[in-house]
Amino acid sequence: MGNQPSRASTPLDRILKHRDKFDPQTLKKQRLIFFCSEVWPKYSLEDGETWPSEGSSNYNTIMQQDPFCRKEGTRSEVPYVQAFFALRDNPNLCKKCKVDPALLAVISCLSSPNESLFKGTPPKGTPSRSLLLR
Repeated sequence: MGNQPSRASTPLDRILKHRDKFDPQTLKKQRLIFFCSEVWPKYSLEDGETWPSEGSSNYNTIMQQDPFCRKEGTRSEVPYVQAFFALRDNPNLCKKCKVDPALLAVISCLSSPNESLFKGTPPKGTPSRSLLLR
């Protein structure tokens, strides 16, 4: 009961929990949830990126989402995308996100989900990228 570890939260959870850090006139809770979980995952972004329904603090994903919204005439979504940049750039808000910001900085430079940090075979006991992104 009281001794259970705290659950890691998603980027969307972190923004919602810390909405007081963002402009409440710009970010409406229901619109943020709707864009993040319903609308953005359906967009076809460059580089094969897709927006995860729980939000993202991955630099490349956010970088693809932002210009997509600007180009496609959905500029009203841009401030909501910018909230994910702000989250990514604020380590204090990211502390309980699923992915540690330092780890994210390393793995976000990989061009594809199957790309490895190592050339050839990784050292024995090295976790795969899929294990790191739980």
